[in-house]
Amino acid sequence: MPTLYESEVNKYGFGLSFNDTCIELHPKGMPNEVWLEIQHSEYEHYENPFVTKLCPLRNFKLIRHRDIEYTKKYAGRYVSKSWVIGYCKHNQKAAIKRSSEHEELMEITYEKREQEKLLEERARKQSRENAEKIHKTQKKRTGYHKGAEICPKCGGDALRNCNYCDGTGWVGFE
Repeated sequence: MPTLYESEVNKYGFGLSFNDTCIELHPKGMPNEVWLEIQHSEYEHYENPFVTKLCPLRNFKLIRHRDIEYTKKYAGRYVSKSWVIGYCKHNQKAAIKRSSEHEELMEITYEKREQEKLLEERARKQSRENAEKIHKTQKKRTGYHKGAEICPKCGGDALRNCNYCDGTGWVGFE
């Protein structure tokens, strides 16, 4: 029975993943972008249990190619392990290029996310500083009155003992 090892396709910029009975070849690090899907020929009888057709165990069955035209033309044909390795060699540059593009995109996304976190933290810090300035310069008044807002600490729940609003549920500043 032919086996396809990840080390054999890894040097050409491809990775392997497996689903039910198929082997999926994809650019390294991108398992969602399948370029070639093949099946061991021994699994063919599981697709149609009523047909007792024996297939040679030395081949793979081509299920899906990344090019739709080739899928329509060659789906269901048997290919050898050397053909699969040849496919990897032939598409090596494209796979490596796609993997590196994906890595660069992921790095840019990570950097962007880190910058957004930094900006959020700065904004949070600035809002805290502004709130502290307001609290220092203005006098806090508890209880319901014009301009009062629901207490941010207890959410206006006057049944709890809240030191911020003195248990009234309302707080405002003059």
